[in-house]
Amino acid sequence: MIIVTGASDGLGYEIAKLLQANGKRVVNISRRSSDVSTENILVDLSTEDGVKSAAAGIIGYKEPIEAIIHNAGVLTLQSLGDISYAEIERTFRINTYAPLFLTSLLAERIKQDSTDIVFIDSTAGLYPYVGQSVYDASKRAVHGFIEDLREEYKDLSSRIIGIYP
Repeated sequence: MIIVTGASDGLGYEIAKLLQANGKRVVNISRRSSDVSTENILVDLSTEDGVKSAAAGIIGYKEPIEAIIHNAGVLTLQSLGDISYAEIERTFRINTYAPLFLTSLLAERIKQDSTDIVFIDSTAGLYPYVGQSVYDASKRAVHGFIEDLREEYKDLSSRIIGIYP
């Protein structure tokens, strides 16, 4: 079983479609269902309760988790001086808090199943771009988490993968 956050559209949808075509059981976690996923856990990943519900749903499956693909995200384009607190919070809730918190809630299951963890980050996690400092900061935080998780899990068979499109 492979978990894909945000598999209801965009890149997540295409990832789920490819996995499904290769015979994988795909579980989508997002606000909307995905017709290319085997199952859907419908939650709002921008809330603590939504992430907790997603984790509880995943833990309820007895099948081993082969991989978790953290794909859900939002792009924020605001110039310095136009940045709102609400937009910072919204961006970090989806791009940063959700994958970090979901990974933490599933830590024991990840270790038990030797689950690979894939983060669809962004080149914004590595390089600066004018007009998207909030988005860049949220993705740099994820990049730091990837590096820390690699160190923490280095003696396990789980792979920690960062993809930077």
